[in-house]
Amino acid sequence: GNKDKYQESLVDHFLVIKISNPTTNWKEWLKTIGTLTQVTENEYHLNYNSINININIENDNNGYIIKIDNEIIKFYPILAKLLKTIFRKTAYCLKCNVCVSNCPHGCICFNNDVAIDNCKHCHKCHDISNGCLAYDSLKIPTEEKSSMTTSINCYSNHAPKTEWLVKFFKNEDYLSGLGGPQKTKFKRFLKDAGLLISDNNTELVTIINRLGWSSETSLSLMLANLSLTPQIKWYIKNMSIDKDYLRTEIEQKLEAIGQSEGNISSIITSFKRICELPFGLKLHFGKVTSLTSKQETLTRTKMSLSEPLVLLYSLYKFAEACDKYYEFTLSRLMDFDIESEGVSPAEIFGFNREEMEQFLHGLARSNPDFISFTTTHDLEVIRLSEDKTSNDVLNLF
Repeated sequence: GNKDKYQESLVDHFLVIKISNPTTNWKEWLKTIGTLTQVTENEYHLNYNSINININIENDNNGYIIKIDNEIIKFYPILAKLLKTIFRKTAYCLKCNVCVSNCPHGCICFNNDVAIDNCKHCHKCHDISNGCLAYDSLKIPTEEKSSMTTSINCYSNHAPKTEWLVKFFKNEDYLSGLGGPQKTKFKRFLKDAGLLISDNNTELVTIINRLGWSSETSLSLMLANLSLTPQIKWYIKNMSIDKDYLRTEIEQKLEAIGQSEGNISSIITSFKRICELPFGLKLHFGKVTSLTSKQETLTRTKMSLSEPLVLLYSLYKFAEACDKYYEFTLSRLMDFDIESEGVSPAEIFGFNREEMEQFLHGLARSNPDFISFTTTHDLEVIRLSEDKTSNDVLNLF
Protein backbone atom coordinates (compact mmCIF):
# COMPACT_ATOMS: atom_id res chain seq x y z
CA GLY A 1 0.00 0.00 0.00
CA ASN A 2 0.83 3.67 0.13
CA LYS A 3 2.57 3.23 3.47
CA ASP A 4 5.14 0.81 2.07
CA LYS A 5 6.68 3.19 -0.46
CA TYR A 6 9.59 3.88 1.91
CA GLN A 7 11.08 1.27 4.26
CA GLU A 8 14.36 1.27 6.15
CA SER A 9 16.14 -1.51 8.02
CA LEU A 10 19.58 -2.55 9.24
CA VAL A 11 20.92 -5.61 7.37
CA ASP A 12 24.49 -6.97 7.69
CA HIS A 13 25.97 -3.64 8.82
CA PHE A 14 24.16 -1.69 6.09
CA LEU A 15 21.32 0.77 6.31
CA VAL A 16 18.97 -0.52 3.61
CA ILE A 17 16.26 1.78 2.24
CA LYS A 18 13.63 0.38 -0.13
CA ILE A 19 11.56 2.73 -2.30
CA SER A 20 8.67 1.63 -4.49
CA ASN A 21 6.79 3.70 -7.07
CA PRO A 22 8.78 6.92 -6.47
CA THR A 23 7.16 10.18 -7.50
CA THR A 24 10.33 12.26 -8.01
CA ASN A 25 13.96 11.86 -9.13
CA TRP A 26 16.38 10.94 -6.33
CA LYS A 27 19.40 12.25 -8.26
CA GLU A 28 17.94 15.76 -8.22
CA TRP A 29 17.21 15.62 -4.48
CA LEU A 30 20.75 14.36 -3.79
CA LYS A 31 22.10 17.64 -5.17
CA THR A 32 20.90 19.22 -1.90
CA ILE A 33 23.51 17.21 0.02
CA GLY A 34 26.54 17.16 -2.27
CA THR A 35 27.94 16.14 -5.64
CA LEU A 36 27.20 12.68 -7.04
CA THR A 37 29.53 10.65 -9.25
CA GLN A 38 28.54 7.31 -10.77
CA VAL A 39 31.37 4.75 -10.45
CA THR A 40 29.77 1.51 -11.73
CA GLU A 41 26.22 0.57 -12.66
CA ASN A 42 25.07 0.54 -9.01
CA GLU A 43 27.91 2.28 -7.17
CA TYR A 44 27.95 6.01 -6.57
CA HIS A 45 30.25 8.39 -4.72
CA LEU A 46 28.59 11.24 -2.88
CA ASN A 47 30.91 14.11 -2.01
CA TYR A 48 29.52 15.47 1.26
CA ASN A 49 31.52 18.23 2.98
CA SER A 50 34.66 17.04 1.10
CA ILE A 51 34.16 13.44 2.26
CA ASN A 52 33.52 10.68 -0.29
CA ILE A 53 30.64 8.43 0.75
CA ASN A 54 29.88 5.18 -1.12
CA ILE A 55 26.22 4.56 -1.88
CA ASN A 56 24.89 1.47 -3.65
CA ILE A 57 21.62 2.03 -5.54
CA GLU A 58 19.97 -0.78 -7.49
CA ASN A 59 16.81 -0.73 -9.58
CA ASP A 60 14.20 -3.03 -8.07
CA ASN A 61 10.81 -3.75 -9.69
CA ASN A 62 9.16 -0.32 -9.59
CA GLY A 63 11.71 1.35 -7.37
CA TYR A 64 15.14 1.22 -5.80
CA ILE A 65 17.15 -0.48 -3.06
CA ILE A 66 19.69 1.84 -1.46
CA LYS A 67 22.54 0.52 0.73
CA ILE A 68 24.80 2.67 2.90
CA ASP A 69 27.47 1.35 5.29
CA ASN A 70 26.14 1.67 8.85
CA GLU A 71 29.56 2.87 10.10
CA ILE A 72 29.03 6.00 7.98
CA ILE A 73 25.56 6.44 9.46
CA LYS A 74 27.00 6.25 12.99
CA PHE A 75 29.86 8.59 12.19
CA TYR A 76 27.86 11.24 10.30
CA PRO A 77 24.40 11.27 11.93
CA ILE A 78 23.34 14.51 10.23
CA LEU A 79 24.22 13.02 6.83
CA ALA A 80 22.12 9.96 7.75
CA LYS A 81 19.17 12.18 8.56
CA LEU A 82 19.56 14.08 5.24
CA LEU A 83 19.81 10.88 3.19
CA LYS A 84 16.67 9.45 4.77
CA THR A 85 14.91 12.75 4.09
CA ILE A 86 15.79 12.89 0.40
CA PHE A 87 14.70 9.29 -0.19
CA ARG A 88 11.41 10.01 1.60
CA LYS A 89 10.93 12.98 -0.72
CA THR A 90 11.80 10.72 -3.67
CA ALA A 91 9.11 8.24 -2.63
CA TYR A 92 6.32 10.55 -1.57
CA CYS A 93 6.75 14.11 -2.94
CA LEU A 94 3.45 15.49 -4.28
CA LYS A 95 4.99 18.78 -5.47
CA CYS A 96 3.27 20.75 -2.71
CA ASN A 97 5.93 23.48 -3.18
CA VAL A 98 6.81 23.87 0.53
CA CYS A 99 10.43 23.02 -0.38
CA VAL A 100 10.32 25.70 -3.07
CA SER A 101 9.16 28.36 -0.63
CA ASN A 102 11.63 27.16 2.05
CA CYS A 103 14.61 27.60 -0.30
CA PRO A 104 16.05 31.10 0.29
CA HIS A 105 18.14 30.93 -2.92
CA GLY A 106 15.43 29.94 -5.40
CA CYS A 107 17.25 26.74 -6.45
CA ILE A 108 14.22 24.41 -6.59
CA CYS A 109 11.40 24.29 -9.12
CA PHE A 110 8.85 21.76 -10.33
CA ASN A 111 7.83 21.15 -13.92
CA ASN A 112 7.09 17.50 -14.64
CA ASP A 113 9.63 16.56 -11.98
CA VAL A 114 11.76 18.31 -9.37
CA ALA A 115 14.67 20.34 -10.78
CA ILE A 116 17.45 21.68 -8.54
CA ASP A 117 20.01 24.11 -9.84
CA ASN A 118 23.06 25.72 -8.22
CA CYS A 119 22.20 24.40 -4.73
CA LYS A 120 23.91 26.13 -1.77
CA HIS A 121 23.44 23.12 0.60
CA CYS A 122 21.69 25.17 3.28
CA HIS A 123 19.28 22.21 3.81
CA LYS A 124 16.32 24.54 4.39
CA CYS A 125 14.29 22.40 1.95
CA HIS A 126 14.61 19.52 4.45
CA ASP A 127 13.49 21.67 7.37
CA ILE A 128 10.06 20.07 7.37
CA SER A 129 8.59 17.52 9.78
CA ASN A 130 10.07 14.14 8.74
CA GLY A 131 11.60 15.87 5.70
CA CYS A 132 8.48 15.70 3.53
CA LEU A 133 4.90 16.79 4.27
CA ALA A 134 3.36 14.01 2.17
CA TYR A 135 5.41 11.42 4.07
CA ASP A 136 4.72 13.07 7.42
CA SER A 137 0.97 13.16 6.79
CA LEU A 138 0.92 9.35 6.77
CA LYS A 139 2.50 9.37 10.25
CA ILE A 140 4.46 6.24 9.40
CA PRO A 141 6.39 4.97 12.43
CA THR A 142 9.94 4.38 11.24
CA GLU A 143 12.26 2.15 13.23
CA GLU A 144 14.05 5.10 14.78
CA LYS A 145 10.80 6.85 15.74
CA SER A 146 9.20 3.91 17.50
CA SER A 147 12.21 2.85 19.52
CA MET A 148 13.91 6.13 20.25
CA THR A 149 12.18 9.45 19.96
CA THR A 150 9.56 9.18 22.67
CA SER A 151 11.31 7.30 25.40
CA ILE A 152 15.04 7.96 25.31
CA ASN A 153 14.84 10.96 27.70
CA CYS A 154 13.98 8.83 30.75
CA TYR A 155 15.24 11.04 33.59
CA SER A 156 14.64 14.55 32.23
CA ASN A 157 16.92 16.91 34.21
CA HIS A 158 16.59 14.79 37.35
CA ALA A 159 19.09 11.94 37.09
CA PRO A 160 19.96 11.00 40.69
CA LYS A 161 22.55 12.58 42.94
CA THR A 162 24.85 10.60 45.23
CA GLU A 163 23.10 11.84 48.39
CA TRP A 164 19.75 10.52 47.09
CA LEU A 165 21.24 7.04 46.67
CA VAL A 166 22.91 7.21 50.09
CA LYS A 167 19.51 7.88 51.70
CA PHE A 168 17.85 5.09 49.73
CA PHE A 169 20.39 2.47 50.80
CA LYS A 170 20.31 3.67 54.42
CA ASN A 171 16.59 2.85 54.29
CA GLU A 172 15.71 6.45 55.23
CA ASP A 173 12.73 8.31 53.76
CA TYR A 174 14.62 8.75 50.51
CA LEU A 175 11.97 10.90 48.78
CA SER A 176 11.72 13.56 51.49
CA GLY A 177 13.04 16.92 50.39
CA LEU A 178 12.67 16.12 46.67
CA GLY A 179 10.31 17.99 44.36
CA GLY A 180 7.52 16.18 42.47
CA PRO A 181 9.40 15.58 39.19
CA GLN A 182 12.56 14.61 41.13
CA LYS A 183 10.60 11.96 43.06
CA THR A 184 9.08 10.52 39.88
CA LYS A 185 12.39 10.36 38.01
CA PHE A 186 14.34 8.99 40.98
CA LYS A 187 11.80 6.19 41.43
CA ARG A 188 12.07 5.48 37.72
CA PHE A 189 15.85 5.22 38.07
CA LEU A 190 15.57 2.87 41.08
CA LYS A 191 13.15 0.62 39.16
CA ASP A 192 15.41 0.67 36.08
CA ALA A 193 18.38 -0.31 38.28
CA GLY A 194 16.41 -3.31 39.59
CA LEU A 195 16.08 -1.92 43.13
CA LEU A 196 12.32 -1.30 43.30
CA ILE A 197 9.26 -3.18 42.14
CA SER A 198 6.07 -1.19 42.70
CA ASP A 199 7.23 0.61 45.83
CA ASN A 200 8.97 -2.37 47.40
CA ASN A 201 12.70 -3.02 47.65
CA THR A 202 13.90 -6.01 45.64
CA GLU A 203 16.18 -8.86 46.70
CA LEU A 204 18.99 -7.00 44.92
CA VAL A 205 18.86 -4.24 47.58
CA THR A 206 19.64 -6.80 50.31
CA ILE A 207 22.61 -8.13 48.33
CA ILE A 208 23.89 -4.65 47.55
CA ASN A 209 23.61 -3.54 51.17
CA ARG A 210 25.73 -6.53 52.14
CA LEU A 211 28.37 -5.70 49.49
CA GLY A 212 28.27 -1.92 50.09
CA TRP A 213 26.19 0.09 47.60
CA SER A 214 29.12 1.98 46.10
CA SER A 215 31.31 -1.10 45.64
CA GLU A 216 32.36 -1.94 42.10
CA THR A 217 30.29 -5.16 42.18
CA SER A 218 27.10 -3.44 43.38
CA LEU A 219 27.43 -0.65 40.82
CA SER A 220 28.02 -3.09 37.98
CA LEU A 221 24.96 -5.18 38.94
CA MET A 222 22.84 -2.02 38.84
CA LEU A 223 24.39 -1.04 35.51
CA ALA A 224 23.57 -4.44 33.99
CA ASN A 225 19.91 -3.63 34.72
CA LEU A 226 20.13 0.02 33.66
CA SER A 227 21.63 -0.97 30.31
CA LEU A 228 18.23 -2.33 29.25
CA THR A 229 16.51 1.04 29.64
CA PRO A 230 16.31 3.31 26.57
CA GLN A 231 18.51 6.13 27.85
CA ILE A 232 21.46 4.17 29.25
CA LYS A 233 21.19 1.76 26.32
CA TRP A 234 21.48 4.76 23.97
CA TYR A 235 24.74 5.91 25.62
CA ILE A 236 26.17 2.39 25.43
CA LYS A 237 25.14 1.81 21.80
CA ASN A 238 26.11 5.25 20.50
CA MET A 239 29.24 6.17 22.43
CA SER A 240 32.25 3.97 21.64
CA ILE A 241 34.56 3.22 24.58
CA ASP A 242 37.38 5.75 25.09
CA LYS A 243 36.33 7.99 22.21
CA ASP A 244 36.10 11.66 23.22
CA TYR A 245 32.91 13.15 21.78
CA LEU A 246 32.52 16.88 21.54
CA ARG A 247 29.21 17.99 22.98
CA THR A 248 28.16 19.11 19.48
CA GLU A 249 28.75 15.57 18.14
CA ILE A 250 26.39 14.10 20.74
CA GLU A 251 23.87 16.84 19.97
CA GLN A 252 24.02 15.91 16.28
CA LYS A 253 23.55 12.21 17.01
CA LEU A 254 20.45 13.00 19.08
CA GLU A 255 19.14 15.49 16.54
CA ALA A 256 19.49 12.83 13.83
CA ILE A 257 17.01 10.55 15.65
CA GLY A 258 14.52 13.37 16.00
CA GLN A 259 15.11 14.49 19.59
CA SER A 260 13.95 18.01 20.46
CA GLU A 261 16.38 20.67 21.68
CA GLY A 262 15.07 20.36 25.25
CA ASN A 263 15.43 16.57 25.23
CA ILE A 264 18.95 16.80 23.84
CA SER A 265 19.99 19.11 26.67
CA SER A 266 18.42 16.80 29.30
CA ILE A 267 20.00 13.63 27.87
CA ILE A 268 23.46 15.22 27.95
CA THR A 269 22.86 16.60 31.47
CA SER A 270 21.86 13.09 32.63
CA PHE A 271 25.09 11.62 31.23
CA LYS A 272 27.06 14.21 33.20
CA ARG A 273 25.05 13.52 36.38
CA ILE A 274 25.63 9.75 36.08
CA CYS A 275 29.37 10.35 35.59
CA GLU A 276 29.38 12.36 38.86
CA LEU A 277 27.91 9.37 40.73
CA PRO A 278 30.08 6.41 41.80
CA PHE A 279 29.03 4.90 38.44
CA GLY A 280 31.45 7.36 36.85
CA LEU A 281 33.93 7.92 39.66
CA LYS A 282 34.42 4.32 40.81
CA LEU A 283 33.08 2.00 38.11
CA HIS A 284 34.37 4.34 35.36
CA PHE A 285 31.17 4.40 33.31
CA GLY A 286 32.25 7.70 31.79
CA LYS A 287 33.65 11.16 32.29
CA VAL A 288 33.03 14.72 31.14
CA THR A 289 35.87 17.16 30.49
CA SER A 290 35.02 20.86 30.26
CA LEU A 291 37.26 23.48 28.77
CA THR A 292 34.23 25.70 28.21
CA SER A 293 30.58 24.64 27.94
CA LYS A 294 31.02 24.85 24.17
CA GLN A 295 34.10 22.62 24.27
CA GLU A 296 32.88 19.91 26.61
CA THR A 297 33.91 16.38 25.76
CA LEU A 298 31.88 13.37 26.86
CA THR A 299 33.62 10.01 27.04
CA ARG A 300 32.33 6.55 27.90
CA THR A 301 35.19 4.61 29.45
CA LYS A 302 36.16 0.97 29.95
CA MET A 303 34.86 -0.27 33.28
CA SER A 304 36.70 -2.04 36.05
CA LEU A 305 35.03 -5.37 36.74
CA SER A 306 36.75 -7.92 38.95
CA GLU A 307 33.73 -10.09 39.93
CA PRO A 308 32.98 -12.63 37.14
CA LEU A 309 29.50 -13.35 38.58
CA VAL A 310 28.44 -9.87 37.41
CA LEU A 311 29.18 -10.99 33.88
CA LEU A 312 27.09 -14.14 34.42
CA TYR A 313 24.21 -12.00 35.71
CA SER A 314 24.61 -9.69 32.72
CA LEU A 315 24.56 -12.66 30.30
CA TYR A 316 21.28 -13.89 31.79
CA LYS A 317 19.77 -10.38 31.58
CA PHE A 318 20.89 -10.26 27.93
CA ALA A 319 19.36 -13.68 27.19
CA GLU A 320 16.10 -12.85 28.96
CA ALA A 321 15.75 -9.57 27.06
CA CYS A 322 16.40 -11.39 23.74
CA ASP A 323 13.33 -13.65 24.04
CA LYS A 324 15.05 -16.23 26.25
CA TYR A 325 17.84 -16.76 23.75
CA TYR A 326 20.00 -19.06 25.92
CA GLU A 327 22.52 -20.23 23.34
CA PHE A 328 24.69 -17.86 21.31
CA THR A 329 28.21 -17.54 19.96
CA LEU A 330 30.92 -15.30 21.29
CA SER A 331 30.96 -13.65 17.84
CA ARG A 332 27.32 -12.67 18.40
CA LEU A 333 28.27 -11.08 21.74
CA MET A 334 31.11 -9.15 20.08
CA ASP A 335 28.91 -7.88 17.20
CA PHE A 336 27.48 -4.64 18.54
CA ASP A 337 25.61 -3.68 15.35
CA ILE A 338 22.91 -6.34 15.67
CA GLU A 339 19.57 -4.80 16.67
CA SER A 340 18.26 -6.52 19.80
CA GLU A 341 16.46 -5.74 23.03
CA GLY A 342 19.36 -7.08 25.10
CA VAL A 343 22.77 -5.42 25.27
CA SER A 344 25.91 -7.55 25.13
CA PRO A 345 27.92 -7.49 28.40
CA ALA A 346 31.03 -6.98 26.25
CA GLU A 347 29.53 -3.73 24.97
CA ILE A 348 28.26 -2.60 28.38
CA PHE A 349 31.59 -3.03 30.18
CA GLY A 350 33.96 -2.48 27.25
CA PHE A 351 35.59 -5.93 27.10
CA ASN A 352 37.51 -7.20 24.10
CA ARG A 353 37.21 -10.76 22.79
CA GLU A 354 40.18 -12.08 24.76
CA GLU A 355 38.87 -10.70 28.07
CA MET A 356 35.43 -12.20 27.37
CA GLU A 357 37.02 -15.59 26.64
CA GLN A 358 38.87 -15.53 29.98
CA PHE A 359 35.71 -14.64 31.91
CA LEU A 360 33.65 -17.29 30.08
CA HIS A 361 36.19 -20.09 30.60
CA GLY A 362 36.38 -19.18 34.30
CA LEU A 363 32.59 -19.07 34.73
CA ALA A 364 32.10 -22.39 32.92
CA ARG A 365 34.59 -23.99 35.35
CA SER A 366 33.21 -22.42 38.54
CA ASN A 367 29.47 -22.48 37.68
CA PRO A 368 28.90 -25.41 35.30
CA ASP A 369 25.23 -25.70 36.33
CA PHE A 370 24.67 -22.13 34.99
CA ILE A 371 26.90 -21.88 31.94
CA SER A 372 28.99 -23.87 29.48
CA PHE A 373 31.49 -22.48 27.00
CA THR A 374 32.65 -24.75 24.20
CA THR A 375 35.03 -24.13 21.33
CA THR A 376 34.52 -26.47 18.39
CA HIS A 377 35.08 -25.98 14.64
CA ASP A 378 36.10 -22.34 15.13
CA LEU A 379 32.76 -21.70 16.86
CA GLU A 380 32.78 -20.48 20.43
CA VAL A 381 29.37 -21.33 21.84
CA ILE A 382 27.92 -20.06 25.13
CA ARG A 383 25.04 -22.05 26.62
CA LEU A 384 23.11 -20.81 29.63
CA SER A 385 20.94 -23.23 31.62
CA GLU A 386 17.33 -22.71 30.63
CA ASP A 387 16.09 -23.69 34.08
CA LYS A 388 17.99 -20.80 35.69
CA THR A 389 17.25 -17.06 35.72
CA SER A 390 19.14 -13.86 36.41
CA ASN A 391 17.57 -13.90 39.89
CA ASP A 392 19.11 -17.32 40.51
CA VAL A 393 22.50 -15.80 39.68
CA LEU A 394 21.93 -13.17 42.40
CA ASN A 395 21.68 -15.97 44.95
CA LEU A 396 25.33 -16.83 44.18
CA PHE A 397 26.54 -13.48 45.59
